[in-house]
Amino acid sequence: MKYKTKASKLIKQYTDQHSDQSFTAHHLYEYIVEQGQTVNLSTIYRNLDQFVDEGILTKFKTGHNDVFMYRVNQDVSHCHEHLHLPVSYTHLTLPTT
Repeated sequence: MKYKTKASKLIKQYTDQHSDQSFTAHHLYEYIVEQGQTVNLSTIYRNLDQFVDEGILTKFKTGHNDVFMYRVNQDVSHCHEHLHLPVSYTHLTLPTT
């Protein structure tokens, strides 16, 4: 990470605490404000883009709206042939082979 600002440190703290959950820039904004800090959404997006560029986060859309979601990249070296996607509900049966 290029910059070591209060915002970037709080973003890293949030991602460490929520490494198993998807989140939006707005979730981060609310978290930072709850920590008593002020930050612009543009700062959050800039930091998120940096985390994505560094391979720390994955950025995606769910299809439910135009909001980008972020998720911490886990060790998925065994998953090179498929994607892990969040599912809110499904009526679909997928074959296992």
